[in-house]
Order: sequence, then C-alpha cells, then structure tokens
Amino acid sequence: MNHGTWPHGTDWLYEAATGTYLPLLRVLDELLDEGYHPKVTIGITPVLAEQLSHPHFQQGLILHLNQRILSARTDERYFFRIKETTRQTTARFWFEHYSSLKESFLNIYEKNILKQFQRLEENGALELLTCGATHGYFPLLGYDENIRAQVETALATHEKHFGKKPRGIWLPECGYRPHYLWKNPVEESEIEFERAGIEEILSDAGVEFFFTDSQLLQSGETTGAILSEKKIMQNEWNYTAIEIEEEIGVLPEGRKNPCEVYYVQSQLGSGKKVAVFSREPKTATQVWSGILGYPGDPYYLEFHKKNFPGGHRYWRVTDSKVDLGKKQLYDVEKIEDRIENQATHFVGLIQSVLEKNFTTTGKEGILCAPYDAELFGHWWFEGPRFLKKVLQKLERETTLQLTTASEELDKRKPRDVIALPEGSWGEGNNHQVWLSDKTAWTWKLVYECERKFREILSLYFSPMEEHSESEGELLRNILEQAARELLILEASDWQFLISQKSAKDYAERRILEHTSSFQQLIAFAGKILRHLPLETQELSFLETCKLKDGLFEQIDLRWWMKM
Repeated sequence: MNHGTWPHGTDWLYEAATGTYLPLLRVLDELLDEGYHPKVTIGITPVLAEQLSHPHFQQGLILHLNQRILSARTDERYFFRIKETTRQTTARFWFEHYSSLKESFLNIYEKNILKQFQRLEENGALELLTCGATHGYFPLLGYDENIRAQVETALATHEKHFGKKPRGIWLPECGYRPHYLWKNPVEESEIEFERAGIEEILSDAGVEFFFTDSQLLQSGETTGAILSEKKIMQNEWNYTAIEIEEEIGVLPEGRKNPCEVYYVQSQLGSGKKVAVFSREPKTATQVWSGILGYPGDPYYLEFHKKNFPGGHRYWRVTDSKVDLGKKQLYDVEKIEDRIENQATHFVGLIQSVLEKNFTTTGKEGILCAPYDAELFGHWWFEGPRFLKKVLQKLERETTLQLTTASEELDKRKPRDVIALPEGSWGEGNNHQVWLSDKTAWTWKLVYECERKFREILSLYFSPMEEHSESEGELLRNILEQAARELLILEASDWQFLISQKSAKDYAERRILEHTSSFQQLIAFAGKILRHLPLETQELSFLETCKLKDGLFEQIDLRWWMKM
C-alpha cells in the first residue's frame, strides 16, 4: 500500500475493487436475495487480502469513488450543454453506478470487502482459495523451502482474514514442477540437487487440490490407479514394497479427460498426492478471448479509450481491429439482450461438453472454467452481469449442478493417478514468460538473496548462538522483515511486466529496491550475530521497511528452514 498511487500503485487496486470485487459481491448477494444458490470459487491472493484490509485502502477507495462520482456528474453537465444525448445518458449511468457502489461499500459491507466474502462462503455461495504468498513462480524458485514459505505464508494469511485455512490453492500462473534433479537455470554450474514435486510441498502443508492447464494435463503420464484403502500407509505409496491387490479405473492409453479429477504424483519422490482440476479449453476461449469470445462483442464497453479529464469510458468495442479514434459511442440500453443470448450460449456449451463426456465415458464429469477475476467487470465491464445470468441458467438446468472443488472431492475421490510435466498456463505452456534473456538478471538476484537467507538462518537457528533478550528480539524482527522483502522480490509479476513491456521500468525499480532492502537487512542481522550494535540510521531503515512492506504479520522463520 506504500509504493505509489499512479500510474502504478494503489490506483490499480481501487480500479480492481470498483470494477470487480464490489460488482461480484453485488451479483452474489442479488442471486441469494432472488432465491438462487450460487456456487463460485474465488481466489483471494494473500497480498490482495492484506491490501483490502488495510486502513489506507478503505479511506483511499472512498476518495476514489468520490472522484468517479464527481467526474461523472461533471461529464453529464457538459454533455447536456453540448447536446450529446448518448454520452449524457452514459454519464448519468456512471454517476448512478459509482454512487451505488459507494453505498454498498459504506453501508452494506461496512468498508470490509473481505468480511463479505467470508460471509458468502459461510452461506455456501462460494469457496475461497489462496495462492502463493506473493505470486512467486514456484517452478523457478531456488530451494524447496522458498516454495514452502510461499505456501505456508499464504495459508496463515488466509486463516487470519477468513477464519480458516483454505483446502485448495491456485498455483501462481499454474506453474508446476515434478520431483527431479534440478539445476540452476541462470548459472553456469552443473551442480544438480534433488527437488520435491510441487504436490509434495502442498501435501505437507495440508493443501488438498490445485488447478492445471488442459495442455499440461494432456502431456501428463498415467502412473497407476488408487490402491485399496487398506493398502494406503500414511498417505505414502511404495509400489515396490506394497502388493497391489485392487486397481480401480485404470486409464486407457491416450488423452486425459479434462472433465475428470486426478491425483498428481511425481514418478520419483515420496509418493504424496494432491488432487488436480484442469481448465476446460472450449469454455475458456469463449470468455478469455477478446477476439473470438464474448468480451469482443462490438456493443460492449471499450476498455482502452477514456474521456479526458474524468477518465470515464463512453465508447464501445465496435471492432477489435479498429483504431481507438474510430470507436463508436457506447449505448447502455443496447447490451442486455446480448448478455442474455451469450449467457444462454455459454450454458449450452457447458451442457454439450458434459453430455459428450458422458456419452464417451459413461460417467458424470465436472467442468472447471477458471478465469482471472479482473476479467469480470474490470476488463470486461459487462462480465458480472453475464456471470449472474449464467449462474441463474445453470441452476435452472435439471441436467447440470453447480458445485465447488471441495464439494466434488468430498462427493467422489479421484480414481486415477497421473504424473504432470513441468510447465504453466503461460505462452508455450513453459517458463518463457518469466525466464528469458530479458529477465535472467532478475533470477540471479533472486537466487543470490535466497542463498544468503539460507545461510543466515542456519546461523540464527544454530544452538551455538546465544543472544540477550533484546538482541534476540531485534534479530528476529530484522530477519522477519528480510523474509518479507525476499517474498516480494520473488513475485512473478515483475518478470511478467518486463516480458510484456508493461510497466517495465516500474518492475525493474521494484526488483532493485527489494533486493537492496533485503541485502541491507541481512547486513544488519550479521552485525547482531557478531554482537555489534546497530546505528540509529540502521534502526530507522528497519522501521521504514516495516512501514512500506509490513504485510504478513504471522510470518514464521521456521518455514525457511532446510527441508
């Protein structure tokens, strides 16, 4: 919350709140009030949860809403004077829209968005998931304990805000790596060392399921079937020592079924398992694509063109290939039928996919359709209304049933075991978005800091180290703040922004800033380990770091101990 406002900073957060989170809460509340029983899975990342609960956000969002309301009123008066009837109507729409959002935030949600998500989960309307603490890209992090710290920090933060730990996780960028001998990808050393599979780390943390892309699923290899319950020992399988008495549902050779839930298990390693749901590709295209999908409808609101100086949008998509200067005016009264028709089409698509699955396999299937939450409302303004209609239609369909991942796992356990390949849902289904010639330097910094943290924690936890009470408290505070800086440095967003040339300078600045803060904090810790006092300016620097990056108060240094 303390790294700027615009163009890169809290304004992004305010736009996400007003564009996505408040509209989604409204949609779910409306469905419940109308007697429906929606079931939606929403991932709240740990950083987002910390931001949405911060007092600065609550006050800042009110100011942001006030600005949107005022600028809409100013626009409306201006368009009235110049007799721009269509834009005057849209300006009035924006005034009412943001006024209503402000009313909900202040008086219905009492300035606490997270509390409303928790309430909806308690009512059974949704299931909340977590993600890596700072969206660190798991397959490329340098040590297993860094992945574990990302997971454990996420679980503790989720429990802090929602009262319980989540059962599932969204792996950042769907990034997965199995158990194998790993080599640092940006250093010349040929040294390899054994790394745990992501599912093993998740299993140790108590996470029950994650999600993968359909392309990775199809590349997966069948490794076997579930053993009978009496043959499962401490959730660890040893195919050489346990005689398999019963096999259930051995997969045929060939394609895997995205309408099926599997257990993931690395072919090497401990044999620990975690369930995996995969993204169904046909429904993905209909919502993701701005060219082939619904968001590209010519009558929907154009995201990229704004009116100066207020910043409201008054134009429609018109054609995805048309220059912004040729966009036609948006008409709020001409989109309801389009949303209705597209929602009907989407439900029909879901029905056809599941019917084909039943005809082919003879078994009921589950369709998993995950999207970035910001797509609904922020990028695609009509998205929340589309979602509401889809949920209404799905509930009315007698052949379909809304469910959540946890409900599905409780109802019927996965029958088959697969070994997933390494990859992501990024371009090429590999790591190229996050690791390339443009970003290799960032990983060198990450790996250097991870090594330094490993080394100093080995000294900190050494039984030979003795400190006074005040020294020990200060040292712990320094190392906990260093851990926060390291977590932020590991965020995959920095490499993404550099690769996409979107806010590249901002991302590079943040990488260097957190690297520098981490290194200075480690130097402070080294002084205390040598029983040297810190200077006044060094203590002041620590407090500045805690003020700027004081998230994750439940942080536990033991999460970074060697696995």
